[in-house]
Amino acid sequence: MPHPLLPGTLYSGNWWSGCCCGLWKSSDYGQTWITITAASGLTDTCVTQVVFHPTDPQTVLANSSSVFYSADGGATWQSLGRGGGRATMAFNSSGTHELWLSAEGTYTSTAPYTAWTQLPGPIGTTDLRSIEFAPPAWGAAYSQTVLVADGRSNFYQTSDGGASWQPFDPAIGPLWDIAVHPTDPNIIYLSGSGNGVYRTTDGGSTWTAVNEGLAAMAPRQLATVPGQPDLVYALFTGWEGIHRGTQGGQQWEFLPVPGADSDGSMAVDPFTPTRLYRSGSAKVLRSDDGGQTWPITGMLDYPALCSDTGSLDPTVLHADPSQPGVLLAGVNGGCRVAADWTEFGAVYRSTDGGQTWTNTLAATSVITECSDVYLEDVAYDTQDPARVYASICCNGLWRSTDSGQSWTRLGQGAPYEWDLIFAQRLAVEPAPPYRVFVNSRVCTSVSGSCMYLSEDHGETWREADDPFHSEPEQPLFAPGDPPVLYAALAGRFGWYHPGLFRTADGGRSWTKAPGELGRVPVYSLAVVTAPDRVILYAGTPGGEVEGASAQLTDAAQQAGAQVAAGTYRYATLEAADLQPGEQVNEDGFGDAANSVVSTLEVLGGQLYAGTWNNSGAQVWRTGEGRNWSQFTPAWPPTKTAVLESQVFGAHLYLGTDDEGGGELWRTDGTTWEQVATGGFGNGNNWGIDVLAVYSDVLYAVAANNDSGPEIWQSATGDTGSWSAFHIPELGGAGASINALEVFDGHLYAGGSKDGLAQLWRTDGVTWTRIFSDGLALGNTHVSAMAGFNGNLYIGLRNVTMGGEVWRSSDGLHWIRVFAGGLGNPDNGRPYGLIVTGDYLYAVLSNTFSGAEVWRTANGNTWRRTNSGGWGDTGNTFADYNDKAATVFRFDLYIGTINDNGGEVWRLPLARRVYLPMVLKGYVP
Repeated sequence: MPHPLLPGTLYSGNWWSGCCCGLWKSSDYGQTWITITAASGLTDTCVTQVVFHPTDPQTVLANSSSVFYSADGGATWQSLGRGGGRATMAFNSSGTHELWLSAEGTYTSTAPYTAWTQLPGPIGTTDLRSIEFAPPAWGAAYSQTVLVADGRSNFYQTSDGGASWQPFDPAIGPLWDIAVHPTDPNIIYLSGSGNGVYRTTDGGSTWTAVNEGLAAMAPRQLATVPGQPDLVYALFTGWEGIHRGTQGGQQWEFLPVPGADSDGSMAVDPFTPTRLYRSGSAKVLRSDDGGQTWPITGMLDYPALCSDTGSLDPTVLHADPSQPGVLLAGVNGGCRVAADWTEFGAVYRSTDGGQTWTNTLAATSVITECSDVYLEDVAYDTQDPARVYASICCNGLWRSTDSGQSWTRLGQGAPYEWDLIFAQRLAVEPAPPYRVFVNSRVCTSVSGSCMYLSEDHGETWREADDPFHSEPEQPLFAPGDPPVLYAALAGRFGWYHPGLFRTADGGRSWTKAPGELGRVPVYSLAVVTAPDRVILYAGTPGGEVEGASAQLTDAAQQAGAQVAAGTYRYATLEAADLQPGEQVNEDGFGDAANSVVSTLEVLGGQLYAGTWNNSGAQVWRTGEGRNWSQFTPAWPPTKTAVLESQVFGAHLYLGTDDEGGGELWRTDGTTWEQVATGGFGNGNNWGIDVLAVYSDVLYAVAANNDSGPEIWQSATGDTGSWSAFHIPELGGAGASINALEVFDGHLYAGGSKDGLAQLWRTDGVTWTRIFSDGLALGNTHVSAMAGFNGNLYIGLRNVTMGGEVWRSSDGLHWIRVFAGGLGNPDNGRPYGLIVTGDYLYAVLSNTFSGAEVWRTANGNTWRRTNSGGWGDTGNTFADYNDKAATVFRFDLYIGTINDNGGEVWRLPLARRVYLPMVLKGYVP
């Protein structure tokens, strides 16, 4: 912590994992440190907080087992005999600069801090987690204003120095800390457990979540609704309710559940999709209207083994997939058995939709070495739903063959009986051979595996391959052929790595899920099927991407990258190879003269398509991907082609041709504006055919068949703001620039000169040639570029031997990825390279058999995803432009050339991460 009055002075208290490592001080901005030890009077060096007097630089207080006071800048210390543990301290920056100390009540004192005054009202008897004083810039009217939070759900404010208090009720769960704006008293920030950061701009009347990009906020449970793949429910720690996500998690709403606790569980009824269940202490609540109201409460009685009441906490809820109204609740409890307090795990069953419950299993510890009995999980067998499994830590595995009415303990006398006693999470395979997987908290197997499987419904068990040797937060099967088993690892302990893991061969081999979620903590999973895909939701607190372990490696993301917290959505195609795709426009948008769909770009939630038309180019748009309306600027018919598109700032820019010189137009989605005319002053610049954004500057390439391409740049995109940034060496008749791409801090320009592909790059100041020889025989143009998995990929046009793709990790040294048009020399033009989630897609134009779409997850192995031209050999890719493909609403859209009218095709995407959904559109 920096000293507020002494420049360069820092204090650091080191207390971690039981190490009381002392209080350290630096007077040279952290270059050197000295330790403050017990010899100075600081007899307890487990320091958790340090505060400084706002006007006296020598007055320092430190909290450990008690509060210690130093009047000489930390040279000597004396104990005040108060505080300790989780005490909270703060100095008032105004008035008498009194110290506020909250520990077993809240008190104030001034130097030498021997006399203490307890505050009146609720604050005087409350332990506070945060104390914040109004800064002086708020003005004299706020000189007595103090804001406090108690770490639960209570937030108070006083305007008279603590004589009276007014409660705020932000209704956002446990509150941990407060921060105030340095000059504006209306702006206050709160942070909480499981709910991120909230802000008010009206002094506390209303609060808004500001969590976009914030790590550490993650749902601990997710649930989906059969038949409604875009609806997902989430539970967050500290929230006495449910969050509902719609539109695949793009919009979230909080649904309070009166009577629920801040932990517990939830379930969705598989037969009545609007029916939800949420647990509270010794009860289960039910809503029949999607969580709007909760009129039904089913109470749980204590099991027969209890001689007195204690605690009953339903932590697992599952609806029977085969019997309407039947549910099982996994309960953790404690009560007196005879004279001894005993913990137990129990299962309760309801046959009337949660209105009444019957205890069918109650189990205590079976070994003296373990008393922390806990019902971990309940899972239905997918082959026979009457077969149910339950895992109880410190007791073992149980099985029911009558839908949970009676139970038999499994694994007794088995080779791994000890491990199975500590059974935790369960997963049952949804297809033959219907294997049952369970992980254990204790791992005694020779291989070190903590996961076991049974292929005979729990009669016998053997080790499953387990490269992470860990305790998954949740294993979950996703249906498919074959089914895929996912394991969510939070990395709560230091001996294994976090991430989402998957196996498609029954646990014989595991891989990290592609992308960032393979390397950050994952807390929760839920799966749902759609007509053409399986959707997996994953909850993560985000954070920094970890490096791969020796056993499980992938090159999906660079270690150290930051991942936002929230709910992510994966989609896995049910069919692995060719996808028929779907045409989503009428041929040529109803006009066969629209022979080319040349650009596809997304702005403001709408997909825009530009065309070529000899009677005047057109622009069309759609909000949902299928129903199109024309949105063409009022330009003359001399503009026959939309050549390029690019979003920059709040506008969509379109480059066009024109007989008087190419033009540049832009729209904010409402009106059109012309921002460049006459080929930037050169009428021979017949079209603006490439656009890109680099370092917050918009770059435009003007095509010129006589003197070669010109490059222009603008920081605003406005009329009159453009300046030249040409590549003089890339001039002359026939020279061109066909693609721009940003990679590793540079802007790359790929094109052609003298019949050979060339590549250049710039740092925004000068241009440097990378190559000018085409890299290989027959490569005439750089036709497309994309950054993927830490490499720059370039497509090279080769109409004699077939198009090629090359890649480089540094932009200087290149290796060939494929040649020969992926086995078809007629695939001469790789004009589209599109990155989406975990895959790189290549669209290859073919004038004989139709455009082909290929994808790769690693850059080496490619799989074709469509038939040639989607069954129409006249469908070739928009040869001139690499912007004729884009991702919109979770799918890949591709524009084609067709003499009967250009077409737009929607291609379902393979596994990928959608956008991070961090309570977007939150409605309190």
